[in-house]
Amino acid sequence: EKNIAEKIKNKLNADNTFGKPIVTEISEFVKFFPAEDYHQNYYNQNGQQPYCKIVISPKVGKFSEKFKHLLK
Repeated sequence: EKNIAEKIKNKLNADNTFGKPIVTEISEFVKFFPAEDYHQNYYNQNGQQPYCKIVISPKVGKFSEKFKHLLK
């Protein structure tokens, strides 16, 4: 999975998909901490909150447009 993730990250960076390099580190999974229940599906449940409208919605829109052929 790491090799696949690195290849995709490199391709997105080469294509300048997001206008800036992806700087997310891809590292070995060590420990998972599940989020509290109120954080589950946060965007779907709080889409009208200012943070969601101003910060998240434009990113979701850009992602959806760029990768619409991969979305169900």
